[in-house]
Amino acid sequence: MKKPETLTHIWAFSNKHIQLLRYVVAIIVSFSVLVAIADCFIREEQLNVLSLLLFLFFAITGFAFLILFLTGAFSNAKALENDSKTLLIDTLDDAIILSDASGNIISTNASCAKLTGFDKAKTVFSLFSSLEDIEPAFYRLTTKALAGQTAREELRGNSLYQADANETQTWYSLSVKPVKLNGRAFLIWRLEDTDFARNMYEPLFRNLQEAINHLDRAPAGFLSTDVNGRFLYVNAPLANLLHIDLQNFKMSGISFDKVFETFGQTSNWKEIRNNIDRADGSYEFFVDWHGETQDYLKLIVCATKETAEQKEDIIYRFVLLPLSRQADIAPTLDSLSDNFHYYFDNAPIALAMVDQRGELANMNRPFQLLFDIKTGKDEKIVLGDLFTLEGKRSLDDFFKKISENPQAKFSTEVGLAGDENRHFRLFFLGISRETHEQSGEVAILSVVETTAQKTLEDKMAQGQKLQAIGQLAGGIAHDFNNVLTAIIMSCDLLLASHRSSDPAHADLINIKNNANRAASLVQQLLAFSRRQTLRPEVVDLTELLSDVRNLLTPLLGSNIHLKFNHGRDLWSVKVDQASFQRVLMNLVINARDAMPKGGNITITTTNLAKQKAADLGFEGLIADDYVELDVEDNGTGIPKAVQEKMFEPFFTTKEVGKGTGLGLSMVYGIVKQTGGFIYCESEEGKGTKFRIFLPRFIADPVKNEQKAVEPVKSLSEKNADLSGNATVLLVEDEAAVRMGGVRALQSRGYKVLEAENGIEALDIIAEHNGAVDLVVSDVVMPEMDGPTLLGEMRKKYPDIKFVFVSGYAKDAFAKNLPPDAVFGFLSKPFTLKQLAMKVKEMLSDESATNS
Repeated sequence: MKKPETLTHIWAFSNKHIQLLRYVVAIIVSFSVLVAIADCFIREEQLNVLSLLLFLFFAITGFAFLILFLTGAFSNAKALENDSKTLLIDTLDDAIILSDASGNIISTNASCAKLTGFDKAKTVFSLFSSLEDIEPAFYRLTTKALAGQTAREELRGNSLYQADANETQTWYSLSVKPVKLNGRAFLIWRLEDTDFARNMYEPLFRNLQEAINHLDRAPAGFLSTDVNGRFLYVNAPLANLLHIDLQNFKMSGISFDKVFETFGQTSNWKEIRNNIDRADGSYEFFVDWHGETQDYLKLIVCATKETAEQKEDIIYRFVLLPLSRQADIAPTLDSLSDNFHYYFDNAPIALAMVDQRGELANMNRPFQLLFDIKTGKDEKIVLGDLFTLEGKRSLDDFFKKISENPQAKFSTEVGLAGDENRHFRLFFLGISRETHEQSGEVAILSVVETTAQKTLEDKMAQGQKLQAIGQLAGGIAHDFNNVLTAIIMSCDLLLASHRSSDPAHADLINIKNNANRAASLVQQLLAFSRRQTLRPEVVDLTELLSDVRNLLTPLLGSNIHLKFNHGRDLWSVKVDQASFQRVLMNLVINARDAMPKGGNITITTTNLAKQKAADLGFEGLIADDYVELDVEDNGTGIPKAVQEKMFEPFFTTKEVGKGTGLGLSMVYGIVKQTGGFIYCESEEGKGTKFRIFLPRFIADPVKNEQKAVEPVKSLSEKNADLSGNATVLLVEDEAAVRMGGVRALQSRGYKVLEAENGIEALDIIAEHNGAVDLVVSDVVMPEMDGPTLLGEMRKKYPDIKFVFVSGYAKDAFAKNLPPDAVFGFLSKPFTLKQLAMKVKEMLSDESATNS
């Protein structure tokens, strides 16, 4: 086959014609020069004749050159088109060979030599002679090609390429197509390397074959039919039972009724189909199978329907399982039943047969292992004896149902006798009355242990319960904070107008003290709901425990010994020191109360690497680096029923007046809000250990390099000048709190504007043209909350200063604000003096705006 011309050849063609054009131009220029010379030396009459002759000569010459030029251009374009086709064929990966009808090679493409390694072969047969079975295949291909047909053969052999030293077997596809050119017959051969495609599809075919083998070796019969009962598929065990030759099996060639009638069985396909259509999910029925030699087999048939848009596309699928057989049964049926019993004995789930007395008639090995039943015992095992009293009652209900409906289905959850922590799900399937009368068995039982699932469900339910209680507690705390704020501020206003010698002064002090005590309880509620304000900082637990020791020792008494086991080179943690001190004090006091006769309390700290944390297996504990802190005592221990509720608020086992039930809930909330985990390990009579896991703090060097922001300097409460003359907008939906705040700030000299919600506040500041120095706003309000109000005001007045007051933690609402928002924060409940101090601090802080 002709090789395509390169760009060099094309450029050579172009240069020839450029040269020709140069000749033409040279002739024209020469003609012009001669005319100019003649004009000087020849007379005018002679010059006109000479010019006319020269013009005719050069015109004819130029016209001839033009025809030659165009002819060469068209012929070269045709050659370029042919060369493009040749280039396209040569770029194919497959080998293309053109031969005559006798197989003699006329031309090949470039890939032929690359794929076969031969470039001088004379015949197609010699080119592929190394392939296996090439002779009969080549004969078939040639015969079909000469008959005017296209043909293809798959061939296998060593690589045709001689340079390939690897003699692994390669698959090729050789095809031939007859063509005619000018009345002469030619053959176009094409050789493809199909190894890649085979390697890609071979796993799919292998998986398909494994699936077919699985069905053909299953201890059950599988059958599919169309809507008219004609067989679409039957597996090998059922084919043997029905004497169907699978090699000659034709799609829809055998009908359901016809096969059963062959063996004397009554079958009504329409009735069976209607029952399947009416059934919800699947339909089951029984067949008494009698073979050609009066052999007997009891079959249970499970049928399902696969729906389709077109009625003719509906498929019915059947599974046939043997239930019982006579001793004199054919080898085929014997093998099928044996396979079923083998499957029963080696199934990965616990299976058993139960008789009408509730005794286990038969059980497989997993069932024995699950309930630790020793084999070789002569006595019968009653199923109900394995489970708790409640489980026995559930079994009684099943046996009542099965007496009414022998094929009833039933499932129940039971606990194990002797170990109520283990739980099982029992699934019963009733057996037909005919089978029951023959074998005495009334149900097939399958058992799945659900202990781990139930434990997970209980823990999830407990977590959801604590979350719900936390949300409720947070909401209650918010409302209480508003009430307590109003009480405390009213007490401050009254105390400001009553001297200490006034008889009502002592009562006012008592009211304020009890309000502060109630505020402390609210803070514990907020700690449980993880909505309190924490100020975490990086601390060394060893130093923190050393400081706390002086606080704990006086609380314990002389008969209780406090011991510390400090870990070496403890990692840093980030906690709120004051809150964490309350955690330790609460745990230690609870340990003290659990040891009325004295004992030991040990506080231990250690580093816990990520892998060790994962190995502990605590529910919810994320694999990470932690600093573990344990508080352990040798007291009375905590009952399991109490452990399930001890972190709930208001739950206490102490006498009335000796505990609020908020201690451990506060501990739980603070640890969780810090990002840690807390677990309790306790055994009655031996003691309790609380294990706290605090995340390891690793400093961010980038953040450490950033310039630190100067903190707002707090005013000293003593001798602080809290007066001012600025304009303050107070936004509060609680009238009592708003009234107290207005009076407190007005008494300090401030001009106070008041609003009930965010929308009213926007109207007021618009009326004053933004002439407000500071906005003090509640967070949770109707119509428009505090964070939304801040965003709207900063759009028009970016320099305005803002203070939020809330019973929730600062982080609880800061996430609803832009990350660069600057504002002050005052936690509810607060006193008049605290409000005045916060206002003074914000007005004197020049960095408290976003500008």
